[in-house]
Amino acid sequence: MDDENNSQKAEPYCEKDNTEENIKTFVGKNSDKILPKFLGMELGASRVSWCWPAAILSLFFGFFGTAIWFFYRKLYKPALICVAIGTLFCAANMIITYDATVSLLSQSFDAFKEILLNPENSILELQSILEGFETMSQGINVEGILSDIETTLSVVLGGLFALGIYRNHVNNKIEKISMDYSQDVTFKARLKYSGGVSGGMAFLGVVIMLAITAVIEAIPVIMFFALI
Repeated sequence: MDDENNSQKAEPYCEKDNTEENIKTFVGKNSDKILPKFLGMELGASRVSWCWPAAILSLFFGFFGTAIWFFYRKLYKPALICVAIGTLFCAANMIITYDATVSLLSQSFDAFKEILLNPENSILELQSILEGFETMSQGINVEGILSDIETTLSVVLGGLFALGIYRNHVNNKIEKISMDYSQDVTFKARLKYSGGVSGGMAFLGVVIMLAITAVIEAIPVIMFFALI
């Protein structure tokens, strides 16, 4: 009898054999939708499965949108890589339109200065500003093509590979936690804490996107006023 009690007491707390339950616990929100995707990838020995949230965010925000989804799911390394790619596209857009933007600012500045000094020439000066907008539109057209390329790439890549990257993350994290804490009563709590979602990190992703975009787009304006 004592041997049976000792045997029961010595039995470790271990849930790592219950893989599906562990994944559900780790994934948290929308696990009922994500697990079948994981299973499909496993059965098909595939790394791709369509991820609508990542694709939709990418459609509106390019690679920054993909980064927001990764931040939301606590995949910080892929998120930062997407931020870097989005920053490169944003910088490329700024470079393409830099000369046109500076030219427009210069013409507008001179035109408004002339209007203040000689109001009778206001119509001619306003016409000059409109011509400047026409010149700038040529650069914007090129920028639009580049933006379309970014959107297409981010939607396709984010939509196809985001869940595969997430699946690897989930498996690696669960394996590590299982190795370190499988016999610990905090095992399931650690899964929940390490996994799940983070609205705060998604918000941080939005803030990063807005800050980077604002800084890069302000460069032509800053350079123009620095040189006048």
